[in-house]
Amino acid sequence: MEALIIIAVAIVVLAIDAYLAVIFRDVAAEKGFYEARYFWVPFLFGIVGYILVAALPDRKAAAAAQKPGRPLANFTQPTYSAPNGAWVCMICGTQNPFDVIRCRCGAPRNEQ
Repeated sequence: MEALIIIAVAIVVLAIDAYLAVIFRDVAAEKGFYEARYFWVPFLFGIVGYILVAALPDRKAAAAAQKPGRPLANFTQPTYSAPNGAWVCMICGTQNPFDVIRCRCGAPRNEQ
């Protein structure tokens, strides 16, 4: 009777491990890793395999970031303003009086 319980528990543990391995294989595929080993690593190594798959870099995001000419999604041009006619240097960010035509960093006043 004890042997039957041990076998039943082992089958349940293997089923749960296989289910989690499938989930982590899908996680690896979402990151751009499609090899079958990303099922077997979590299945055979358990928690260590899960950590290894979770730590994989995201190939899809890296490839998308390297495409030239792609605008950044949420990038907005910063606004530079200063009180009383003063101006802010676009290079170093120093606030300069209105009558100064060149910043101390050497950049000319940018008339906007």
